[in-house]
Amino acid sequence: MNKQQEWRKILGQHFCEACNSSIHNLVKIGLSIPIPLEYLKTPEGTEYFLCPNCMLRLITCSLSKNQVKNLLENGHTRKEFYLHHDFYDDIGISLQPLI
Repeated sequence: MNKQQEWRKILGQHFCEACNSSIHNLVKIGLSIPIPLEYLKTPEGTEYFLCPNCMLRLITCSLSKNQVKNLLENGHTRKEFYLHHDFYDDIGISLQPLI
């Protein structure tokens, strides 16, 4: 865990690390509500703070290129299991999506 991730854990995570969204907009009815964040800690000690949609996409290896890029910018590395080169190519395209 890097310093940025440590501070997020101390202060409380307020946005999804993959889609960088903190508010889910319900455009049809004109509401903006905070999205609940899911917390995942892998056996290797990697911690993820993600919205439910991105959590499902992470576990099923079906993140978009932008979501992979955002996770890498937020302190994660390609050495982590869910972002490994077996699941995503160098530009972030999913190689083995489960959905």
